Amino acid sequence: MIDIPRHASDLSLLPAHSVATVNWPAFPARSSASFRIAWDGVRILLRFEVRDTAAQAIQTADNGPVWRDRCVEWFLSLDGVHYYNMEWNAAGTMLAQYGVSRQDRVFIAPERLATVERTASLGGAPLALTAGPIDWSLTLLIPIAFFGDDARFIAQGSTVRGNFYLCGDDLPERQYLSHYPVASERPDFHRPESFGPIHFLQGGL
Repeated sequence: MIDIPRHASDLSLLPAHSVATVNWPAFPARSSASFRIAWDGVRILLRFEVRDTAAQAIQTADNGPVWRDRCVEWFLSLDGVHYYNMEWNAAGTMLAQYGVSRQDRVFIAPERLATVERTASLGGAPLALTAGPIDWSLTLLIPIAFFGDDARFIAQGSTVRGNFYLCGDDLPERQYLSHYPVASERPDFHRPESFGPIHFLQGGL
């Protein structure tokens, strides 16, 4: 269970949840990642922290193929049927879609993506592949209104489902990490059956 406290101060005071499950032995991981998350009734506050073997962020247009760069992701189902895949590269470029499966999705409009505040420790400019290991973080402020009609499911005491990921398809060392285990023969994060519980607390931890 991932508990999201109602807490609007420094995210560093909250516990870190690991993104460390290696689901496919053909893609071992030497990077490590974690996230901290809270909400304040109006926004969801989310920060990914990555100790990376290498980073890259050459995709600069929202709704572009950010998964080719070093990428952190949050997949979230609020109504139990549809889900959002929200993906950000190390510079904060964002992709977001909504649907019921990998094959049945629509892109979230750019003006809605623009409401998500993003602060990348590596800066927002394009980043070529780094020559070696690097630590970086990405802080996100996601308005609850971003989820449109589904925002009604984000309430004190509610439990939804989702998963958190790290990937990077075009990096020399491909890695696919998740928080909750993913059951599939090959790398595939679009597996709602592998989402785990996420609980919005009424108060702090």
